[in-house]
Amino acid sequence: MNPESPRRCSKDELGETLAMLDSIFHSTRPRRMGKYYPYAYGDGNLDNMRIIKINKKIVSHAAIYQRIVNTADGLLLKIGCIGGVATLPDYRGKGYATIILNDCIKKMEKEDYDISILWTGTPEFYRKLGWEWAGKECWFNLNSGNVFLLPAYDKKSTLETSIDDYSQIREIYEKKLLRSERKPDDYPLLFNRQRKLFYQRNGKITAYVLISDENGVLEYGGETYAVLSILRRLIEQKDFPSLKMFIPLQDDGLSNCLEKLNFPKSSSYMGMIRVINQEKFLKKFGAKAVESCSSDRLIKLFFGPEKVSDKSAPLVFYLWQTEHM
Repeated sequence: MNPESPRRCSKDELGETLAMLDSIFHSTRPRRMGKYYPYAYGDGNLDNMRIIKINKKIVSHAAIYQRIVNTADGLLLKIGCIGGVATLPDYRGKGYATIILNDCIKKMEKEDYDISILWTGTPEFYRKLGWEWAGKECWFNLNSGNVFLLPAYDKKSTLETSIDDYSQIREIYEKKLLRSERKPDDYPLLFNRQRKLFYQRNGKITAYVLISDENGVLEYGGETYAVLSILRRLIEQKDFPSLKMFIPLQDDGLSNCLEKLNFPKSSSYMGMIRVINQEKFLKKFGAKAVESCSSDRLIKLFFGPEKVSDKSAPLVFYLWQTEHM
């Protein structure tokens, strides 16, 4: 009954691993982890899918998904998104999740990640391992009672959903101030069939929105008025009863537009963040004055949103909901 040490998931073990994750996270839903998050739980990320086996059975798992993110100051952060942390019910309480997360941390240290981020409903467990709530994102709720305030759509334009060539969407995305680096092959994985893509074309694509099966706007891009007109059209045509629109703290004007119309605005932490190697992190981002900071204070100092010092040097970045695991 001795467990194996954590290691990568092989291609032959991918099916069993995905079945285990589905049994834990989506036992009452038709959604499948491998279909909804193919960029994180698929052939291209096997080395970062970490597993523990007992008697040839996969009993615990955690995955790292690498992102290189642009900050508002033009810096680059190498981020390890953590997801799929799961242990089979009969094997819980034995510390396997802690063991596998420590393996992820060691891997990220070896590969010079700057920070790690995750999203969870059990923060105390992750806080013990060095993650802390930080960063900020906002959202607006759009519904049939307020979308009439948004710009009406251009009747000369068409609203389309089927796409084979993502080049124009990629061109729009790469103009964002806050974004992750993406390769052309990333788009079919991130904009997969489990997510609903709508884009407006007037000769060329002027804007797009990507919506989850839970009516959340995961990502948008393009001209502000065009984005808002797409959202208005979708609700008025009853494609969606309402939409929750996620927006970065520093966005491209859309948030200001909704605020001027007095749309209620909500906010929360962006996620739980962990600095992977404090010494390297401070050296890279030039903050020698805070070398003696505790880990949780360092996270707040650099990522807020709470102000913990007059010497705060926030690194403003954003991971679009599209890339959450």
